[in-house]
Amino acid sequence: MSLRRAASLASVYSKARSIAQLSRRVAELEEQLSLRGQALEHAELGLDELMNSENQRIQFLEDERKQVFNKNTEAEIRVERYKRRVDELEAELEELQAKSNDVKIELEVKAEGLQRRVDELEAELQELRAAREDMNTSVRDCSGLLLNAEVVVSAEGMQQQSLGISHAEEILPVGITINPDLEATMKNQSCGTASTADAEVAVLQQSCEETADPSDPPVEDGTAVRPERFKPGEVDSNFKIKKLEYPEDALRSKNATQWFPAAFQYLNQDLGQDYAALIESWVTLERCKNWAYSAKGIAAKNRPKELSYWITNCRYNRPGNDPRLQEDDLALNMM
Repeated sequence: MSLRRAASLASVYSKARSIAQLSRRVAELEEQLSLRGQALEHAELGLDELMNSENQRIQFLEDERKQVFNKNTEAEIRVERYKRRVDELEAELEELQAKSNDVKIELEVKAEGLQRRVDELEAELQELRAAREDMNTSVRDCSGLLLNAEVVVSAEGMQQQSLGISHAEEILPVGITINPDLEATMKNQSCGTASTADAEVAVLQQSCEETADPSDPPVEDGTAVRPERFKPGEVDSNFKIKKLEYPEDALRSKNATQWFPAAFQYLNQDLGQDYAALIESWVTLERCKNWAYSAKGIAAKNRPKELSYWITNCRYNRPGNDPRLQEDDLALNMM
């Protein structure tokens, strides 16, 4: 009995030791499992942090790639624009070169025309000088005839005419002779009276005045009267301005219809014959320029003040200049 009990106790002790060992082994395994679980959690946290960091890096790189792409696109657009601008400038350069050649040819043609005109004017000037010399000679001849006629009238008029030419030579004071032309006239009219002599004096004086050059100095006897030169801007009550006709080509020109009708309707004052001729020349200039824009008109420094007022008020239609235009100055029939 005691042996059996001892054997059972021994088996119980051995089983208890085995269970204790197994418990310790389980505890160790559980501890290892807990440590591995913690390590796994740390690894997962590190992986999450790494993935977040990589995502941020990827997003940054994506944003940078988009910026580079946009800049590259803008650069390509600029390059394309620059290429088109270069092509346009090259085309403009070719056009300007062609225009320059045309202008050069036109200037050469105009220079030739101007040279021919200068030659013609020089020839006309020579002719005018020769005509002036002839006129001066005629004036001197008329002055001599007038002086001789006055001498005849003053030398005992009625008595000298009644006694005849032979007796007149005896009565005339010493040193005074009768002009041959006048002597022949007096021989043909021996019965003339003092009134006839006066008429001859008037005819001779009128002839001298008609043939006299205004630029010549007065004759010594002081009988010739020189007219005053016309001063631009003066208004003569007896002067009637020349009627100018509206240019028909201005009605057909698209350029002229934009500004010329208004400019042609008004004239601020009676400028006189000289300015009427100037306006005619201005119309001729505009016609040569095909009634183009204002920059091709008469330069302001080369035109009179009154014409500048007229062009400024009418042609350019600038506000503020309207008070200068008066209905009384309407000159449709004058132009």
